[in-house]
Amino acid sequence: RTCLVVNGSLHEVSLGQARHAVDQGWPATPPEGVAEAIRSSGWAILRAGEVVTGDGVERARNLGGVVCEILKSVPLDALVVFGGDTAAGIVHALGNPPIYPVREVVPGVALSRLPAAGVECLITKAGGFGAADILSRLRELLTKECCE
Repeated sequence: RTCLVVNGSLHEVSLGQARHAVDQGWPATPPEGVAEAIRSSGWAILRAGEVVTGDGVERARNLGGVVCEILKSVPLDALVVFGGDTAAGIVHALGNPPIYPVREVVPGVALSRLPAAGVECLITKAGGFGAADILSRLRELLTKECCE
């Protein structure tokens, strides 16, 4: 399975979770490198801080636009999003398509379908939530199953 991780949260917990994954060898790439990172690794962390401007909701919407452009050219099975404003910004950039909740994959982490965007699995979590290894746990779970 392929997955892009989008951390729009500035919370130290989420930043630590992304650092932990990078320390484990996960690629972190700017938007223009996502396709190659996904081809080589299957999973990648979007590093968009250099290209996304603004604060709060404006920043989330700008990041949503970046992710929307990536989704037009990079086929993904899953999208993991840290931060509620970020998830809302992505959905807004996609034209506010319906999201279909499926289940909680680990406590506090929701799995939904976002078929209008071509995303089989949308995994969302609050920025300040979860253990340092949450991305590794999610990858393990999604390798076995996705939106079943």
